[in-house]
Amino acid sequence: MRTGPLRMMAALKERFVWRNSLVHRLLAALVAGAFAELEKARLVAKLRGARERKRAESKRVTIDGRGKCEGRKSLGERSLNW
Repeated sequence: MRTGPLRMMAALKERFVWRNSLVHRLLAALVAGAFAELEKARLVAKLRGARERKRAESKRVTIDGRGKCEGRKSLGERSLNW
């Protein structure tokens, strides 16, 4: 079972008694934001690596010779069988 940032924040909230002060709420928001940024950066890196691998093994190429893995199909790639 994976533990994500929200699950960790829920565990922290249950473990500690949070006071209603502005400082504690600000700290909780900053920690949650830091985890969100970390998760987004990890996801972006993972998706970029997958796109690069897909381009490297792609048989279709763009005009400039790079492998194609996303975007609209060109006229040459479209099937003209209506």
